[in-house]
Amino acid sequence: MLIRPPADIPPSEITPLEIYRERRRFMQGMGVLAAGAALGAAPDAGAGVKLAGVRPSA
Repeated sequence: MLIRPPADIPPSEITPLEIYRERRRFMQGMGVLAAGAALGAAPDAGAGVKLAGVRPSA
């Protein structure tokens, strides 16, 4: 008697197409949010520049 291994299940039978697409949209949205947060947290180009006419406090 021959014992054959079961055939691989195609991904389309595991996850419905609409759930797959919704997950992709979610991941894209999270990527945009992460990029926006990274840009918002970037230091300003003028940070640390000395101001003219300002004396240090005593």
